[in-house]
Amino acid sequence: METLNYFLIFSLMFLENIIIPIPSELVLFYAGYLVSVGELNFVLVLMLATIASLLSSLLAYAIAFLLGKVEVMKFLKKLRVKEKDLRNAEKFFKRKGKLAVFLARLIPGLRSLISYPAGFFKMSLTEFTIYTFLGTLLWNALLIFTGYMLGSSWQEALNIFEKLKYPALIVGLIIFILLYKMFLKKKKN
Repeated sequence: METLNYFLIFSLMFLENIIIPIPSELVLFYAGYLVSVGELNFVLVLMLATIASLLSSLLAYAIAFLLGKVEVMKFLKKLRVKEKDLRNAEKFFKRKGKLAVFLARLIPGLRSLISYPAGFFKMSLTEFTIYTFLGTLLWNALLIFTGYMLGSSWQEALNIFEKLKYPALIVGLIIFILLYKMFLKKKKN
């Protein structure tokens, strides 16, 4: 982290969004600190991090899009997922996919996963790109700005964030499940 530069920020953020466990919180908090001491430029860090995240999200989307239902169903059948449940999930995603993509970009853990169902369920590439960009831009800006405001105490904030990461993931999953159940109730009525 001591050698963090623009290329490294781009590379780490690209890798983080294809499910390689590199926490954007660590990278961008520290980048924000480097902005606060004048070593990096806020706008350049924000744009590089956001573009890298968008590109890797598009890669994950493309992989899922190209694999398609047949290949994914083979895998899901091993996990005992029923085709009917998958069809319901697809209908839900088509109706609430934009919101799911945007909000998932703000939730640790889900941020790296949401591209796969978007691709698998063939969400519009334009909508996926827009909502991924907006959610990622907001998330990255918040992290960089927080690192900037905290200055040299950015590590203390990271420790607090680490304690809150799993509860945030659980809350995100609960929201997703509630939205899914609301969709199922509407379909039954």
